[in-house]
Amino acid sequence: ESTSFFHPEFLPGVTEVVFNTKHPAYRQLVEMLDPDLVTDNIAALKARIYGASDTLKMLLCAWARYEMEEREGARRDKVVEVRQEWGKMARQFLADSDVELVAASNG
Repeated sequence: ESTSFFHPEFLPGVTEVVFNTKHPAYRQLVEMLDPDLVTDNIAALKARIYGASDTLKMLLCAWARYEMEEREGARRDKVVEVRQEWGKMARQFLADSDVELVAASNG
């Protein structure tokens, strides 16, 4: 029972993310992109993709609002630093993902 969308589980050698299935972002993003829900109905697929895209944009807007409300001082600097460090980690994960996708398509 948390307001968090997710939290990390700390396991040796594993990065595990546990989603809060009661958070609206779970239903509007993660659940909408579940490959087990694939259908041949193109209109339904488009609606799910557009909805998930809008949800992702809203999550980023929520972060931006959070950051904007921290207007000055050390806390503001820390929030900016966290965003920058998260961006670095995201870049690394996505680059690793690209390498795995290229290897899979060549294999």
